[in-house]
Amino acid sequence: VGPSKPGSSAHYRIRRDRVDGDGKVTLRFLSQLRHIYVGRVYSGRAVVLYIAGAKVRVCADDGSLVGQLILDPARRYQSLSRQGLVPDQPRERSTMS
Repeated sequence: VGPSKPGSSAHYRIRRDRVDGDGKVTLRFLSQLRHIYVGRVYSGRAVVLYIAGAKVRVCADDGSLVGQLILDPARRYQSLSRQGLVPDQPRERSTMS
């Protein structure tokens, strides 16, 4: 997640959490709790959520990317595997051959 464009109203925050026994973490978005399914393989593990508006990146405590999603305001239960990925910042390509 990079700098916002002028006039952007994205709210940036970082949240530390622990994945519950069912493989979920919770996050408040638009005044409602959202349940994000991370995966049972991560049960009990600490994670860090990087939030920029509706865009969420979930990283393990070692810094590795677990997954990312764009929160759907119409749904309370979200999944890393079923949501569209957050687009990366454009990268410059080398002009050298």
